[in-house]
Amino acid sequence: MQKNLTVLVFILIFFISIPNCGKRITPSSEDKTIFAIKDYFPLNIGDKWLWEIGLDSLAEPYRDGDSVLGEPFTDLNGNGVWDMGEPFQDYSLDGHYEGPDSFDYRDLNLNGKHDPGEPSVPFADVNLNGRYDAPNYNWDPGEPFCDLNDNQACDWIRNKLELEAEILSYGIWVHGLALLRCAFFPVGSDSIVALGDAFTNDSLGLRWHGHIDWTSPVDYLLELNPITIAKKSTQVGDLIFYADGLVLEDSVYIFTWVSNFVGKEEVSTSAGKFTNCLKFKSEASGWIGNMAKWNGSSFQWYAQGVGLVKSSGPGSEDYWLLEKAVVGGETYP
Repeated sequence: MQKNLTVLVFILIFFISIPNCGKRITPSSEDKTIFAIKDYFPLNIGDKWLWEIGLDSLAEPYRDGDSVLGEPFTDLNGNGVWDMGEPFQDYSLDGHYEGPDSFDYRDLNLNGKHDPGEPSVPFADVNLNGRYDAPNYNWDPGEPFCDLNDNQACDWIRNKLELEAEILSYGIWVHGLALLRCAFFPVGSDSIVALGDAFTNDSLGLRWHGHIDWTSPVDYLLELNPITIAKKSTQVGDLIFYADGLVLEDSVYIFTWVSNFVGKEEVSTSAGKFTNCLKFKSEASGWIGNMAKWNGSSFQWYAQGVGLVKSSGPGSEDYWLLEKAVVGGETYP
């Protein structure tokens, strides 16, 4: 089924808090006000934002696992792929051609994994251990990486960046999802890092469908049900709990995301003063890969007609502050 998703540029993070647990609370008239989330998270093609962001940790990109090269073959018809009847070298000794999208080996010692010396489909042995290593969503010694802080280790670094975002188009992503395209512009640098997210904001509320970034091309969120950030019509006190899971390499992962609309506040940034911003508090747990950075608690503030103007957390020094924007034909500041 095709999903008509919009393209937007930032990652949202949320946290739950239940204050005064056990006490009876009488809602104020303000608490009963209904807000249309579409007014606070606009998704118009051509809208642009620029945030200053501080990251408590920024993952250095790396190559995850060995790449399968496929068994060599004679391309008789010159079409670049193996076709039935074309001769090939059966490295896996199974009588079948194995291409780049599959890995096979003869498990001589029956230990359930590929060991040095066992016949197998050719692969790029990036860590030179003589054994095929499948991607495991973590950096392992020997895998190539980009050493941004020149400390000879693949790790996380502290950085201050500018994130520029623009909604480009609809329906141009995998499984009908729209690709949210944006770029990281590190302050004082010309380097650019790609990032992509997919959101919808319709009768089902504000939902987050997919996320990719420079640390990994794997989109874990795309394999799951979308995260609902806010209801179509929301009021202070609304709380949404999300849970889903995946089985990867015989391990079970459970992911949770809880979003709580906690109130309204005024926010001032270099883009201007924004009154009555919707403030959300959230908590994420269990996420892996390029989604792991959202684990923990955080706050977001959304201004009417503008979108995200401020974010804080989950890291102790993580923040987003809107510097300027063009939304719905209006320019800020």
